[in-house]
Amino acid sequence: MSFCCYTAPLKSNVQSPSNITTASSNPKKIAFSPTPRLPNEVLQRIISYVSAIHHPTLAACCRVSKDLNSMAEPLLWRWFTLTPPPLEIDDSEQNNDESFLTTSIWTKETLKMVQILDLKTHPEEWCDPYQERSLVLPNLRTLRLTIESISYVGYEARFHYSILTPRNLEDELSCHFAKYSSMPKTVVSRQGPSIGIDSDHILPAIWKYVETMIFVVPPAYSVSLERRLSLNLSASLPKLKRICIVYNPTGISAQSPAATCGRHIEDQQIITKLIIYNPNCKFTIINSGFTNIRFPSRYRPTIQEAQDSYAETFDKALADHLEELQNNSRSNAENHLKYLNAASFLTLDEFIEREDWYDWFQVAELDQWKRIVDEVDSHIKNRKKQNVE
Repeated sequence: MSFCCYTAPLKSNVQSPSNITTASSNPKKIAFSPTPRLPNEVLQRIISYVSAIHHPTLAACCRVSKDLNSMAEPLLWRWFTLTPPPLEIDDSEQNNDESFLTTSIWTKETLKMVQILDLKTHPEEWCDPYQERSLVLPNLRTLRLTIESISYVGYEARFHYSILTPRNLEDELSCHFAKYSSMPKTVVSRQGPSIGIDSDHILPAIWKYVETMIFVVPPAYSVSLERRLSLNLSASLPKLKRICIVYNPTGISAQSPAATCGRHIEDQQIITKLIIYNPNCKFTIINSGFTNIRFPSRYRPTIQEAQDSYAETFDKALADHLEELQNNSRSNAENHLKYLNAASFLTLDEFIEREDWYDWFQVAELDQWKRIVDEVDSHIKNRKKQNVE
């Protein structure tokens, strides 16, 4: 990987080649100056946008320059991803290098730089050997969790499980890597279309500090509640202030067939219930227009049309729930207004422009999402234009 830094030329009287004095004729008139160096702030800004997949190359570059290393090292450690072995392991993969972690570089100084910890579903046999290694992250801001379904327990979604000693869900142990001294204020959760928190297998204490929950869900499926999750989240997350639901367009193209396993009304029923049960939380629904993938391709609305339809259905579902509360003596006009103003809708472009997402998602990740959304929306608009003509 290489960096190309462009420096604008200084204004000067430009001479033609025939009028330039050569070094042989008059060397005193020739003066060379070194190329101006970019300020460290600019270089740091450039380095901050290097994708995580290029971090090994950036780390190699840092070895040849102390200045570059001092600027880049905090960015290299800022996003800390622990990669477990594949969920399906056969005998030929038992010694896969991905199954082992190089913990010798985990020092107090390097771990202080970690602001985002990225963890995926994994067996306890993977993280248990590292119990003697302390993973204390005093400056942790965000915990990213990817919770997948595993075949060992009947394809049930779990974050932490055992291969050698299968246990019931309630008997499984907590993940060692989730036991850090400083607790994150933001959790980004990916669990298919499910909204939930696997509090049993992540140190329960961390949920007491979480202020923002971000659920990343596929747009082709109706949102569902994780079966162990109570609608009232305050018991598990007493400091919760905000819930974001992000429809992730990954894996979808303009030619994708209609997803018949999801309807808007099912999403709204669940989200509006969460609003009623959590009146002190603000809700943000991001990229809801991409649920247009649930329509047959020839009838598929544009992103904006689908978002408007989603918001309309959402308002109706919320109004129905509020109507049910009218007979409740604790429900009044002020509470109703609070509920009605609890949710906002953002397109992906609006989210990128307005939100401070740098601690939630990688630049390359959002670039990919935006490219998919733009391609699908452009295809729909072109089809509609052709139909009109």
